[in-house]
Order: sequence, then C-alpha cells, then structure tokens
Amino acid sequence: IQVSTDFNHSNIVFNDVVSGTSITLPVQLITDSRYFWRVRGRSGSTNGSWSNTFRFNTAIGVPDQTALLAPVNEAENISPNFTLQWMEVPGADNYRLQLSTDPDFETTMINRAIPVTSFSTSQMLDFSTRYYWRVRAENNAGESPWSEVWSYTTIIERPEPVTLSAPANSEGQVSTTTTVLWDASERA
Repeated sequence: IQVSTDFNHSNIVFNDVVSGTSITLPVQLITDSRYFWRVRGRSGSTNGSWSNTFRFNTAIGVPDQTALLAPVNEAENISPNFTLQWMEVPGADNYRLQLSTDPDFETTMINRAIPVTSFSTSQMLDFSTRYYWRVRAENNAGESPWSEVWSYTTIIERPEPVTLSAPANSEGQVSTTTTVLWDASERA
C-alpha cells in the first residue's frame, strides 16, 4: 500500500507491505488535506500491478485560537458604536463573539456567531461602562479555546444641549447690565 500527497505518488507518506485487506495507518495525517492511495498484490517476491489511485480528504481540524486586535486591551473613551476586530483563523467557518459587563461572562449582552473578523456594536452599548469581550473560532470539527479576555470603557456621554432662557432670541431693549439665563444641561 502507498499513501501520498500527490497523484503520481512522488511524495509518499506511507509505504509498506501488509497482509489482509485493511490497515489503520500508523502515521498521523494532516487535517484538511488531500491524499492519494493505491494497493498492489504480492506473491512471494513478485509484485502485481498497482490498483487505480483513489483520493480522499482528511477531516477539518478544530481551528486555532484567535487573537483580539481592537480596541486594545483596557482602552478608554471608546465610542459605544465602535467596531470590535480580531485575527482571522484559517479553517474557521465563523467566530463566536461574547460581550459582557461581567469579566466572567455569567451574563452576556452579545453572544453571536459571526462569519467575519469584526463586529460593529451599532450604538447598542451604554456610555461610561466597562465592557469585557472575547472571541473563539468555530467550524464543523469544533471550537477553539477562547481568546484572551480584553476590556474597554466607553466614553462619557456628551452633555445635553443647553436651552437659553433670557434674554429671548431677538429680544430688543435689553438693559446694558442684564443677567443672561439658561437651563442646566444634563450630564454637564
């Protein structure tokens, strides 16, 4: 029996004489790879012709762990509609993103499978809040370990616009020693 990585069997990964009609290959094949195999009969020291060459693909392996990119760990003054980004992992079909205000992720605000390496929070987050996030790669073979847990803090919400009270807009005959009044702004 011969097993190789090419149809012409010039890159052989297993070559042996065996008895019977089956063998569990004693070599570790590479995940998500194509292999070619053939067999020929043998009687004493005489070899028969090689069989037709068949091919097979090994199973996709569990993806590797991803790494977070942005925002950087412990970043501050991040807009609530920031785009989270992480590294692409070969063989990943999607990425599981978790976002929480709890560093242990007992509860999550976001727990989503995403087919790309970024996610926009689209202003669904609160101001002046610390968020924790992590990502893992997933495919049909399984799930990678979670990335490191990173955190960031959103910006303080901008103060509400001030409402002017007196003197009124376009008011005439205002004293030269007038008092100017306005309503307090929330969050100022």
